[in-house]
Amino acid sequence: MGQRNISLEHINRHAQQVYTYFLSHGSYLPLGTEKQHLHDKNITANLSEFRVELDRKIGHGYWQLNRLDPDITSYSGRCSYNQNIDLSSYINQEHFILRYIVSGAIKINVKGVQSYSAPQGKISLHHVQAGETINLFYPKDMTCLFVALYLSKSYMEKLCLLLPYENQKKLRMLLDQRFGLEGHEIELSAFDRSQIFQIQNLSASGELKRFAIKSKVRELLSHWLMNFTQCPEPDPTLLATVHNTEKFQKVFDLLKTHYISPPPTKEISRLIGLNQTTLRRGFRATYGKSISSHCLEKRMNRACELLLSKRMNISQISDDLGYAHSTNFTSAFKKYFGVLPKDFRAKDTV
Repeated sequence: MGQRNISLEHINRHAQQVYTYFLSHGSYLPLGTEKQHLHDKNITANLSEFRVELDRKIGHGYWQLNRLDPDITSYSGRCSYNQNIDLSSYINQEHFILRYIVSGAIKINVKGVQSYSAPQGKISLHHVQAGETINLFYPKDMTCLFVALYLSKSYMEKLCLLLPYENQKKLRMLLDQRFGLEGHEIELSAFDRSQIFQIQNLSASGELKRFAIKSKVRELLSHWLMNFTQCPEPDPTLLATVHNTEKFQKVFDLLKTHYISPPPTKEISRLIGLNQTTLRRGFRATYGKSISSHCLEKRMNRACELLLSKRMNISQISDDLGYAHSTNFTSAFKKYFGVLPKDFRAKDTV
């Protein structure tokens, strides 16, 4: 990509234009008038793809839209901004969005309706209505690595019919809500992370790339449906422990700085005045993950940031994250993301 600077307003304007076109037309981006406005060196567009490379003055990374067919659009990115960013889009057509947030967090605001924070390490579901304006908020200096799948209403109905009858009813109830999985988001698996990495780092181009992405997307959707059928109902007794919310928040705050070597559960329970069982179950009910999973997630997200910054070698990153040997770090990273740290760094195009 070239070195020409692009302002945030410029990106937002073209993102708005192409985003609405992708989601409101059954055909691909035309090579007519719209194409003539996408001439900047940091922006590429063809019949099925729109990609933006962020200028260093804005941040680093990229995001792109791939129109896979009339029912499926993939929106993926690996980016970090130098300031808080708010990108807005006007929605022409009702659809559903499955967001896979590997790292970072994205706040979604539906103007005049509702706000929602898509959590990292989770799959969230968003029902978007025609005529709405949506703002995506990206916090400053946070590395966001994600894939979002935009699915037509008719396609989601087809997916629903693939499920057993009882699960069909459950999914339809969620689809009727604005953010159907809020509070019950599904954990990203190693398989999901591996597929996302492959989607973002395909070496193919043109129709072959579109075909490959579509294949990976179908695998992600199949895996999501299988997980959905096995997703247990939330425990209402745990979700109702409002009086302990502040205590769980204290644990969460403690782990912001002690995630590399967290205190033993016994010590944490003593600090906040809860027994270990209530602590474990309550933390999981509040944040959707165990304390150890939360710490591992923060460690791996920090690893991604250090790998992308390229300020340290693998051994130094391993030391920074508290691993006794770099091989331990490499194994943990591979198990979590499905790819070796050196390959993750090598595939970074920014």
